[in-house]
Amino acid sequence: MSDDISAIVRIDDEAIDTQSVYARIGEGLQRHGPPPAIDFPRFERPRAPELSGGLFSDDLARSLEKLNASFDQVWVELSLIEQHMPIVGGFVNRYKRDLHQLVVYYVNALAQRQQSVNEDLVRVVNRLVADIDAAGVASLRREVDELRARVAALEERAGPAG
Repeated sequence: MSDDISAIVRIDDEAIDTQSVYARIGEGLQRHGPPPAIDFPRFERPRAPELSGGLFSDDLARSLEKLNASFDQVWVELSLIEQHMPIVGGFVNRYKRDLHQLVVYYVNALAQRQQSVNEDLVRVVNRLVADIDAAGVASLRREVDELRARVAALEERAGPAG
């Protein structure tokens, strides 16, 4: 144990009995046990729900997958076309580069906030689609179609109105 501690705690004073200090530290660590596990929050990217109800088209499923893959791709890179002018070209290019970097900085600060909004929206859309798909709306639609067919048959048997 003292070998492990000596790799972490270094004592360079020759007047101190390092083996005794390492032993006491080791005893203290054993007495207190291992440190408690830290429960870090899990930040998972949104994922498109698995659609199994047959209510939604394959196009919607693909669109949700694309949306989930690209909601955070909002970023601006510095794009500068340098001016080739004698004498003042270098000064103009430096000035433009500094100005563009400032603009990119503020645009990207806004883009980060937009990414957060996009992530929230994607999570809500995913949840809505999953909940609707799970609710069995397809079976309700079939039942409504059956009821309409029965009503039409009854109306046909009843004959023309009037």
